[in-house]
Amino acid sequence: MPYSNEKITAPVSIYDVQRALGSSSPDLGTLCKHSAINVWAKYKPVQKNLIDTVTGQWDFTNNRWLNSATWWKGSGSFQVGGIEVKTATLLGPASTQGTLLSYYEGSDPMNGWVYQRPTGGSIQPYRLTDFAGYNHKAPPPLARFYVTEQIIQDGHFTASALMQMNDVANADYLSLGDFSASAFPNGLYFGVVFTQNGVVKLVVTNDTVNVSQLRVNFSGSGNMLPLGDYTVYPILCRDQIPITQTYQTQNLFLTCPMVSPVQTQIVSSSSTVDVQLTPTYTIGQLRVNMNIANNTGSTITNVRWYLSNSSAQPSGTGTLISNISAGSSADVLNVAYTSGQYFHVSFTYNGSTYWKHLQLLDPSYNNN
Repeated sequence: MPYSNEKITAPVSIYDVQRALGSSSPDLGTLCKHSAINVWAKYKPVQKNLIDTVTGQWDFTNNRWLNSATWWKGSGSFQVGGIEVKTATLLGPASTQGTLLSYYEGSDPMNGWVYQRPTGGSIQPYRLTDFAGYNHKAPPPLARFYVTEQIIQDGHFTASALMQMNDVANADYLSLGDFSASAFPNGLYFGVVFTQNGVVKLVVTNDTVNVSQLRVNFSGSGNMLPLGDYTVYPILCRDQIPITQTYQTQNLFLTCPMVSPVQTQIVSSSSTVDVQLTPTYTIGQLRVNMNIANNTGSTITNVRWYLSNSSAQPSGTGTLISNISAGSSADVLNVAYTSGQYFHVSFTYNGSTYWKHLQLLDPSYNNN
């Protein structure tokens, strides 16, 4: 059937599009500009001055768009899948007002990224064929940004975000790989910006956008930030930035859509111990591998892990891992959990008992 499981296949009819969008209007222009269009669907109406997008770009044998099809990108140097990304070249140490970070402060979950719908006429004609392959359930390219809740000054911490897979053949949704390959062919890096009282204190990047989970791991040496509360923003960047730089003015920065900044604290080593929890998720499943790293100067003993539905310390004995020597780590592998649960670790250090926890993310958005 042309429309099934919230996807449209060719040949496309007006009725198929009406059903997908829940629209009562049979007008093609109204449908091509409809507010219910899932902006993360790869195949949807875009601003392109082509009357015919099928010739040379359609695989008639398999009834889908060819891998070499390009019409779906839209127009403009920073537009992919009809979405224009928000960029900036300045991200300095002064107030964040007027910089890229201000796009995170409004109610728009796109954080400045804009889907440019066609306006009709010969310059941006309405095409019914743009809906061939439309996926109304297309997931966003990024989700669920996480940063360690407390960071020891000059210590270790992790920041990460779940990213839509880039290597799925014939994907009918947009990934960050699409944006990187089309608008930023030299690549993009994932990073974070620390601000305190509206002032940028640290900018650093790490992973490129060719992996399924973006992560920035810091191992001390350079993050001697003042103690206190911070807001941490996820960013994408054209060039890699080491942690030794506290700000950047000669670069190209992008906001990250569909994720929000988070709060963290820089604390002194006397208030907690440097034991880091680093999760690695199985995309599309509620399973996680957890790395427990002992970054202190002594062995931690009686290490146990727990799952609970609360951030409060859980009752029970947990699962014993035994000891982790200084500078070493232990892995808890393939743990099944439910959405929103917390992973806790208890351990003994220099005769005192400590607890660490983090809330597990839900990577099941990748299911289609």
